[in-house]
Amino acid sequence: MPEEMIKLRNALDARGIQWRDLSSDYGRSFPFEDMTIYKTHFGFRCREYSVVCGFGTFGGDKGLLQLTIDNNETVGSLTAENILTIMDKGGE
Repeated sequence: MPEEMIKLRNALDARGIQWRDLSSDYGRSFPFEDMTIYKTHFGFRCREYSVVCGFGTFGGDKGLLQLTIDNNETVGSLTAENILTIMDKGGE
């Protein structure tokens, strides 16, 4: 699992925020590219957050996270700390 996703999940645990693991393991394709997509979904202050990292995600090739808020706006290439800051600002 990418380090930024681990950091995010640990920070959510520390804040007492429940999250769901919706990761998908699509295996490997030729030439052995990892196609796993790690996904963490949670609610905070009446907003829904979905964070993904992995094959085909913005910044996933660098281990960074892609955030979607309320199934609406998507922002990519974020660290766990960036996402926590966005959460603390009410999703903006």
